[in-house]
Amino acid sequence: MSATSGPALGYYWGDDDYGLERAADRIAARMGAEPGETAERWRIKGDARSAGEAAERIARIAERVGTAPFFGGGTLAIVAEPGGLARWKQERATVGDLIGHVAPGNGLVFIETMDSYGKRSAALEALSRTVADAGGDL
Repeated sequence: MSATSGPALGYYWGDDDYGLERAADRIAARMGAEPGETAERWRIKGDARSAGEAAERIARIAERVGTAPFFGGGTLAIVAEPGGLARWKQERATVGDLIGHVAPGNGLVFIETMDSYGKRSAALEALSRTVADAGGDL
């Protein structure tokens, strides 16, 4: 990632799955340090059903994005439907803390598919603000 490209962070929401994937593609394209390098894409669902499950998934994400790559284009962690990670009050700070632990060369994208009503929880609003405050794309 070049110094002028900004952090490889994003939070995207909407009802167009194709458009959401293209937004993640833009983050992946920014991550390549050398021509021809591509980021490894790693996906995880954020649909945790308990605080313990949320903590386990957050730890897995932190493991993937927390170490800078020695070779190659790094890892882009794509978290689909992050609501399950953000809903547990004791875990909210930890989800936000992930953003500060993304090592240079790696990226983190949250993708939220909206329902037909377009409602978002306060926890997801806070998470998207945290991404924006860190310089990530919305």
